[in-house]
Amino acid sequence: MSEERFKHLMLRLDQIERNMLKKSDVCQSVLTAQVFMLTIVVGVVVLNSMIGFG
Repeated sequence: MSEERFKHLMLRLDQIERNMLKKSDVCQSVLTAQVFMLTIVVGVVVLNSMIGFG
């Protein structure tokens, strides 16, 4: 394998790795938001059943 071809391959692999990290960050953010919303819903349901809140 020539040096130029090797550099091109390494550049492509770096780009793929960066894209995977971006997608991972997006998935983590979505999961965090979903857990936060679920926590709020559960909190409202518990408060509603305890003291008639909501």
